[in-house]
Amino acid sequence: MIRIGLSAIVLVAGFATAAPAYAQSEANYPKAPVKIVVPFGAGGPSDVLARVIAQRLQTAFGQPVIVENRPGAGGTLASAQVVKSAPDGLTLLMHTSGSYVAAYLYRNAPYDPARDFTPIINCATYPFYLVVNPSLPVKTVGELIALAKKEPNKLNYSSPGIGAAGHLLMEMFKREAGIEIVHVPYRSAPQSVTDIVSGQVSLAFDTIGTSQSLVMAGKLRGLAVSSGKRSAAVPDVPTVAESGLTGFEAYLWVGLFAPKGTPASVVTFLRTNVSKAAHDEKFKTAMANLGQDVDYLDAPEFAKFWDADAARIEDAVRDIGRVQG
Repeated sequence: MIRIGLSAIVLVAGFATAAPAYAQSEANYPKAPVKIVVPFGAGGPSDVLARVIAQRLQTAFGQPVIVENRPGAGGTLASAQVVKSAPDGLTLLMHTSGSYVAAYLYRNAPYDPARDFTPIINCATYPFYLVVNPSLPVKTVGELIALAKKEPNKLNYSSPGIGAAGHLLMEMFKREAGIEIVHVPYRSAPQSVTDIVSGQVSLAFDTIGTSQSLVMAGKLRGLAVSSGKRSAAVPDVPTVAESGLTGFEAYLWVGLFAPKGTPASVVTFLRTNVSKAAHDEKFKTAMANLGQDVDYLDAPEFAKFWDADAARIEDAVRDIGRVQG
């Protein structure tokens, strides 16, 4: 199974929560407004998820919970900001798998995800949607692979940037399919999708929430979803695996993290309250509308989550190489 993520060794190292005592504790937490930093722009899936969670935490805490968007450098700008924050539970990071991996792609990333963060909870997972420009003469994954093999490096694909989850996933897809297509990185997911619609690029792995309306309007063609089973959001669309690439399965995860050293009592308190939000029916409905599945995983489960695909992810990172610094 492939899931976009990092090695189990890296994550297990990050789960240790032993730390020196800090001013915050469950008894007086939160004593001030809480900020959730999102490493991408407003309106994307991780931003929407952060805002839904912030609303529910604000009700539970009786304190403002603010979402701050800080895009750039594959998520490393936001991560660096949170790393420098006091480990008091008042500044949190809404990490995605892509932003987590980015630190291992950039040579001079100012933090180490394993050393500098404490994972609180995996909030949601959702599959990717393989979409193409309608003018491309393919209607299935098999036809796409056949075309790419016939004309190597003629097709191109877009992503929200080097090291983004869509970039990593397409590199895995290329390796497993034995094809060569050219990467065209953009600064954001909307730009990436816009140029597929216009025909500047041929295809991409995007999210269901952003692509399905374009598919329904005939501006994109959806070939497959990356999950192990069909998505309830697009039940008529086959999976990549059932389309011929047996064993292929990938998701984007979104999780909440705190700076390393945050007291264990505060981490537990946050985890409990986010878990309550994740089990709320209104929350599940909101996520379903985005093509996301609520997938609560506690720290030990989170480590196990990555164990099955650690080598595959590390291979993808090595293939892409370090890109900056």
